[in-house]
Amino acid sequence: MAAARDALSSAQLFYGGEIHDYDSAYEMASVADTVIVGDVLHEAGIEAVEATVRGARDAKHDS
Repeated sequence: MAAARDALSSAQLFYGGEIHDYDSAYEMASVADTVIVGDVLHEAGIEAVEATVRGARDAKHDS
């Protein structure tokens, strides 16, 4: 993902897949512009969704 991000100059990088908790959202939001959270709500509940939002937000804040 980092290599793809580095190769882009005017496009927005989206990432989706296996985003299911704080750590996975943080990791991918560190390199992608947009993180797509699929079925985590159905599979793990609202707490998991809240954790992924916190992780993505923290990654953007820390970068």
